[in-house]
Amino acid sequence: DLLAYPILIPGRALVQNELDNWFGDAYGAVHIIGRYNLIYNAAILVEAGVGVALCLEKLVPVSEETELCFRTLAPALETGVVIAWKKNQIFPPAVAKFIELLKNAFRA
Repeated sequence: DLLAYPILIPGRALVQNELDNWFGDAYGAVHIIGRYNLIYNAAILVEAGVGVALCLEKLVPVSEETELCFRTLAPALETGVVIAWKKNQIFPPAVAKFIELLKNAFRA
């Protein structure tokens, strides 16, 4: 289904390799029009009708108020995500709370 659309993909080589493997033999027929580092910028291009963007779910607000929608890939393509921060650093309260919420979420 994606072969019919111009596609924006993440700029990271690791992600590009994963997409290459996922598309398999069809990768040569994929119409990649650009690569992005910030999904926010890619989302603006998608809203402007430039193409579609491949991204992780829930990185872009999708609701009835936006013209964006999210569709999962089939077969599913899953990847790991790493969140890192400097050890023993003093953070502003909002950042400290965010890190606390992350830690609690991954303990569950």
